[in-house]
Amino acid sequence: MATINQVAKLAGVSRSTVSRYISETGYVSEEARQNIARAVKALNYRPNKVAQSLHTKSSSNIALIISDISNPIAAIYAKGIEEVTFKKNCNLVICNTGFDLEKEVQYVNMLIDKQIDGVIIAPCGKDTNHLKEMIQHNIPIVFFTRRIVGIDTDYVGFDNVDGSFKITEHLLAQRHKRIGAICRDVDYHEKANRLKGYLLALESYKIERQEDLIFYGTANEECGYYGMKQLMKLENPPTAIYTATNLQAAGVIRYCKEHKIKIPNDIAVAAFESFADLDPIIDPPLTANVMPVHEAAVTAANLLFDRIEGLTASNKEVSIKGKLQIRESSMS
Repeated sequence: MATINQVAKLAGVSRSTVSRYISETGYVSEEARQNIARAVKALNYRPNKVAQSLHTKSSSNIALIISDISNPIAAIYAKGIEEVTFKKNCNLVICNTGFDLEKEVQYVNMLIDKQIDGVIIAPCGKDTNHLKEMIQHNIPIVFFTRRIVGIDTDYVGFDNVDGSFKITEHLLAQRHKRIGAICRDVDYHEKANRLKGYLLALESYKIERQEDLIFYGTANEECGYYGMKQLMKLENPPTAIYTATNLQAAGVIRYCKEHKIKIPNDIAVAAFESFADLDPIIDPPLTANVMPVHEAAVTAANLLFDRIEGLTASNKEVSIKGKLQIRESSMS
């Protein structure tokens, strides 16, 4: 493997000149650039990225910390972010937390140690200490689809209130008055959350909030299954179910199939978000908002690189609307 000293010798320049050329820092004459470029090609030289990062304080890496990489939407998120990262000549590190706060903390500590250039994160908990530490290390953060109250940074997500209002309003228009809501834990704390739109829709139809119809939990399939189980134990169970995530809807559908509950004849089901590319194979077809997930991911990545490159000074918040698709699961 060729060394920087060999490149310098072949190019007829000093080692420091080659270093400035590779790191793109400092002046290098046009003649020297051409000589170094020919030497690099002839020797098939590859810079030591670890040593370079120690010198420039840049790792050429960004990270995506996400809760569940098995969610089909997560794959689209990763693809969109990777497209931007590749164009920026950087690498993308993907960290899957499985909604485990301890695991998220460990990932954050590891990324700080590795001098990550920036992080896009869908936080899984309410704890802020590890994220504040990352900010103290001057590592830019973009909250993606979920945020932590109390940390002022860039955010890209969906219009939670608008999307949940449209779904609930549709169920109300189908003459459902007892609509169960299976929400994320974060919906209990955030102001503009996926529960608020549900409550506003009930209010618009002059239906009072009923706490026994609201279930909070993790944004995964097991939560949907268990939440459905609890709601069906009620003396007066709901006639329709709204879930804050697609995976929770999958849990509801699984519960219904196992207990011979027919959708939508026995109960209507709708979700805040669809399964994107997997929508055609969901049975029955799920009423949900179709979200521009690729657009959101690209927006988050561009926002992060703007922050890394010092192109933005004030924090930005981007809220993207989805489009309601009414399908068989909610039509009586």
